[in-house]
Amino acid sequence: MLNSSKSTFFAGAISNVRLHQIATFLGFKVGIFPFNYLGSCIFKGRPKRIHLQLIANKMKSQLATWKASLLSGRVQLVRSIVQKAFIFPPKSPSISEVIWPPPNVGWVKCNTDGTATPTASSSGGVFHNNLGNFVACFAQNLGVVSSLTAEINGVLNTIETAALNNWKNL
Repeated sequence: MLNSSKSTFFAGAISNVRLHQIATFLGFKVGIFPFNYLGSCIFKGRPKRIHLQLIANKMKSQLATWKASLLSGRVQLVRSIVQKAFIFPPKSPSISEVIWPPPNVGWVKCNTDGTATPTASSSGGVFHNNLGNFVACFAQNLGVVSSLTAEINGVLNTIETAALNNWKNL
């Protein structure tokens, strides 16, 4: 059963005379575009600013609520970080003495390293005898390679340099 007093009739491109004949026959009211149905604007043709204003207002309202809750959360986060910084201040760096021990008699010691950045990489090494005196070194620009490749290159250059100098105890 339809309640004709709550029903509305909408039509497209028909004459007003025909529209009223149908509405009278059905017992419905004649509606006009645009209208709101369940919170949405119903219109015919291309949407205009006024047709979408209701939705835009609802979105602005929701965003304002969301923004306020996010801002509140951020303020709480900043407060928490600031409070912890004063309760648990960061430790100051400590300086410790590092002593480099020379190798045993008859041995050669090599300190080697490889490094890489997104634009360049290199490896190098320094050799010292049992008195701590410098005996050799190497350095190589490797272009763009990974840090692992740079490190391995440093080890291979160390082995090559030791072999060329006939150092058996490295």
